[in-house]
Amino acid sequence: MRRILSILSLSAMLMVGCQKEDIITPDSNANYPADGVVRIATNINTPVTRATATDYDGENLSLTVSYGTGDAYTRNNIEWTNTGGTWSTAYQMLWKNATTAAKVYAYAPYVASQTNLEAISFSAQVDQSIGSTASDLVGYVNENFTPGSSLDASKKAIPIVFDHKMSKISVKLTFGDEFGATAPTLTWIRVLAQNSVTYDATTATATALGGLVTITPTKTNDTNYSVVVAPQTIVNGTKLFVVAINGLEYSYTTTKDQSFLPNTATTISLRIGKDKITLVDNITVGDWVDGGDLSGGEAVIPPIMLADFAIGGRYETVFPKSNTWVIEDIGAPAHADFRVLTARLIASIQFINLKFPNLTELPDAVESVGVFDKATKIKSFDAPKLTKIGTYAFYHCSGLTGNLTIPNSVTTIGNMAFKGCNLLKTVTCLGETPPTIYAETFAETTGLTSILVPSASVGAYQVATNWSTYAGIISAIQ
Repeated sequence: MRRILSILSLSAMLMVGCQKEDIITPDSNANYPADGVVRIATNINTPVTRATATDYDGENLSLTVSYGTGDAYTRNNIEWTNTGGTWSTAYQMLWKNATTAAKVYAYAPYVASQTNLEAISFSAQVDQSIGSTASDLVGYVNENFTPGSSLDASKKAIPIVFDHKMSKISVKLTFGDEFGATAPTLTWIRVLAQNSVTYDATTATATALGGLVTITPTKTNDTNYSVVVAPQTIVNGTKLFVVAINGLEYSYTTTKDQSFLPNTATTISLRIGKDKITLVDNITVGDWVDGGDLSGGEAVIPPIMLADFAIGGRYETVFPKSNTWVIEDIGAPAHADFRVLTARLIASIQFINLKFPNLTELPDAVESVGVFDKATKIKSFDAPKLTKIGTYAFYHCSGLTGNLTIPNSVTTIGNMAFKGCNLLKTVTCLGETPPTIYAETFAETTGLTSILVPSASVGAYQVATNWSTYAGIISAIQ
């Protein structure tokens, strides 16, 4: 018997969204502006970033909407400026129509007269002593942007979500006992790294170029500094830091290859002795996305909870940092808690993988509305401890396709839980005892061709109440 993962996995291409028959489908033109004008959605007077607002000061950005070379509606590298919280451009940009997909590229800060979007030159400042916001390069790519469904529903605008394309190094200094009770005087600190990149706006990738330069970092306090550099790998034996203390210069040379990745903050703790600098502890990589502003230090990112998506929660107006959301609620949260999350999923412009490592129940529907009703952007769902799937849970999620694996912990699957999931092809049940299902649990799953169960339990499934409906396609797991 081949190994089966004991998780509930719903893999979906999501070509068709979750909806009841009387709900407008997600490929409608509901989000399309009546005048066809391209706009940018802003929630905090700057584009929505996967970081704090102070990481990008929001003065200008570049926007490209491309329908292909020579198309009358294509506009490349158009500058947008922020005036009093309103984004505008001197060149009116129009959508071709509601249904034709376009390629949308954005980056900031704007580089004028840039005809080749695949080779944009950008450099972090070599003097970041007064701050590093001017050294922050951010970018966004959506290669399949359909205005009718991808635009922000309320503002009819592009909801831009930026990522950092540079890397941040934070340095924490401690001083050895050799200095005694008198704190040493740190005159300056320098970082030796590449600061220039070639940025490809069509793939949102930055490639370091040029040699190492001497960069003055931002001072947070007497022992904490940070600097924005190009993404790069510093090879073993390279001098990385030089520090002047009490009139003497100390240097730190790497003892192994060290990579500094885009969109990450790498924190390095150094101990200064009277005759040497030593690495205090391992280099740790933290996520720049929630790591505070560019002049800040490392931050601890708390786990995601359903309450974070509610009014006043940290994800009320922004999205978690990646397209995989690991939600740490324990047990069986209430129906309303899931619907708060579902509202954010409906607003998402990208497909989301949901993981609930501690979830035990998906509650029954309230007034025939399941917990994930209309959540058209769910791509996959993992809940290894699940015991119950409530009524209408994934009602008419007709984008769900492929194989559904039911963990052996699941004892009940509610009525209409998967009704209308007509692209679902295979259901694999890992439990030796058939879980309870109802007459319409899998109703209208017209694509369902196979139900796989443990070999010793084939007969039990074939005669079990409501499972017997599917007796002809029940067979043993191979």
